[in-house]
Amino acid sequence: MLGILVRASQRDVADGRSQRDVDRQVRDESTIGGYRVPQGSWLYVFPYVTHRDARWFAAPASFAPDRFAPEKLGPLQKSAYMPLGLGPHVCIGKALSTIVLTSMLARIVQDYRLELATNPTDMEPEVGIVIRPNKGVRLTVMRDTIG
Repeated sequence: MLGILVRASQRDVADGRSQRDVDRQVRDESTIGGYRVPQGSWLYVFPYVTHRDARWFAAPASFAPDRFAPEKLGPLQKSAYMPLGLGPHVCIGKALSTIVLTSMLARIVQDYRLELATNPTDMEPEVGIVIRPNKGVRLTVMRDTIG
């Protein structure tokens, strides 16, 4: 379950330049979606936009970790999911950042319960070196007395 939460978090929380755009130069003339793409052209993919496209993710504006359950993740979603890039040009720090995020989340959810105190409709992305909420995110943090 933790891995599913990590993947959902990486999709919804922009991280690094790869989240802003992924650019590639076309080696050979090609056709994409019926459009001719000449050799040497530059293609730009914007993961932030792809991650919010209803063709690839149902209810794309919702934080829905269960969408990353293995039985729900088809080949198209796997290709559209690229929080740290995709293929041979994936972020060199992908493995480390995933380990760190997994470790942090495991420790947090072990002892605390988090509730979003910011209205999600009030959050707007701010693009810089990383994409982040323009006004931050407020959480209510409560110690879990059950654990």
